[in-house]
Amino acid sequence: IKQVRFSTGSTMPKSNLLQGVNYSIVDNDPAEREKVSLVIPCYNESANIEKHILAICYQQQAISELGYDSEIIVVNDGSTDNTRHTLGAIPNIKVVHHLYNLGNGAAVKSGIRAATGKYVLLIDADGQHPPEEITGLLKCLADGYDMVVASRSSQCSTAKFRNVGNFMLKKFAGLLVEREITDLTSGFRVVRRDLLLKYLKLFPNKYSYPTTITMCLLKAGYFVHFKEMHTIGKRATGKSHIRPFQDGLAFINIMFRITMLFNPQKVFGTVALLMLLLGAAMGCFQLITRGGLFGSSLLLLIISTYTFLFGLLADQVSAIRREI
Repeated sequence: IKQVRFSTGSTMPKSNLLQGVNYSIVDNDPAEREKVSLVIPCYNESANIEKHILAICYQQQAISELGYDSEIIVVNDGSTDNTRHTLGAIPNIKVVHHLYNLGNGAAVKSGIRAATGKYVLLIDADGQHPPEEITGLLKCLADGYDMVVASRSSQCSTAKFRNVGNFMLKKFAGLLVEREITDLTSGFRVVRRDLLLKYLKLFPNKYSYPTTITMCLLKAGYFVHFKEMHTIGKRATGKSHIRPFQDGLAFINIMFRITMLFNPQKVFGTVALLMLLLGAAMGCFQLITRGGLFGSSLLLLIISTYTFLFGLLADQVSAIRREI
C-alpha cells in the first residue's frame, strides 16, 4: 500500500489519483513543509516515459517522509512521436508543452519557471537516472548545501565517448574555479529554485545547462556537493541523441564559453605569461648574439601585453554578465 501526502489546499480531484494506489490526504501547515518540484524534460520518449514517471510518482511517499511536499512537472519539448498523448493519460502531474523542439536547456528553463517549490530536482526522462536515488539527493540538503549533484562513478555503465569528453571538461572547469569537480554534466541534481532563477538567463537552449549552473554556483561561492552514485546507467530504451562529430564541436564550444563566462583572466593571463617568457628569452638571445632586439621578440612582448590587458577586460565583462 502506498500513501502519498498532499499539502493543505490541494485542488487535485480524487479521480486523478493513480489506479491501484491508496492515498491518504494529510493536512499539513505549508509554513512547516518545504516543497520539491521534480522537473522532467523529455523529447520523443513515448516508449519509456510512462513507466519512468510512474516510478517517480511512487517515490513521493518517501519524499513526504523526509518532510517535503512534492510536485511533478514534465516538459514535452515538441515531441513528434506519441509522447504528448502518453503524458495526457498520466494523472497527478503538471505538463508543459513546447510548440516545437527548442532543446534540452529550453525545456529545463520552462520547467523551472513552472515550478513552485523551494527546491527543483532535475531528472532525465530516458530512465538512466534511477528514481529511488531521489531521496538520497534530498537528504543532503539537510547539511545546508545549495545544490547536490548525482556524480557518476567509474562503475556506471555510461557511453565511453561521452566519458572521455566529460573527463576533459570537468578537469578544465575545475582549473577555472579552483575546485575539484567530479561530475560537471550530470543532469540529475537538486538545486535551490531561487538560484536557478537568478542564473536562468545564462542557460543555453540546447545542451550544457548543468555545466552552466555548476560553474555559476561554484564561482559565486555557494555550497555544492557531489554525491557519488553507482546506479546511473545508459538510457533504458529508445535512441540516444548523441552525435559524436556535432557533440565534439559542441564540447569545444562549451570550453570556450565557460572560459569567457567564468574565469577568462586565468586562461588569458597564462597565455600572456608564456608569451612574455618566450619573448624575453628570445630577446636575451638576440641581445647576446646580435646586439639588439628584433621583430620576433618584440612581437611576442607586444602580443603578451595585449593578451594580458584583453584578459583583464574580459574578466570584468564576465563578472558584469553574471550579475546583470
